[in-house]
Amino acid sequence: MDSVVFYNPRIFTTAKIALDNHQLLTIITVGLVKTTFILVSTFLLDRVRKWPLLLNNVATMTISLGTLVMALAIIDHSKKKMTWALVLCMMVI
Repeated sequence: MDSVVFYNPRIFTTAKIALDNHQLLTIITVGLVKTTFILVSTFLLDRVRKWPLLLNNVATMTISLGTLVMALAIIDHSKKKMTWALVLCMMVI
């Protein structure tokens, strides 16, 4: 998922978020959500143990990246603005 964070500006440009202010806001939101879930997983690590968390994270990342690819492909091939696909990209990242 760090590669997704690294390529956030390019992903959001592909998703047709053109204004720099909107891209900055989305990157800040992604960073805050990522930090929140890192803290949640850190506190769950002692209770749940590493292996179930690792399996859950692999499955979730696979589904998220697949959904991101499909949503970006839909946005890229459509002639009009697909708001639902844009929202889906934002939720997945």
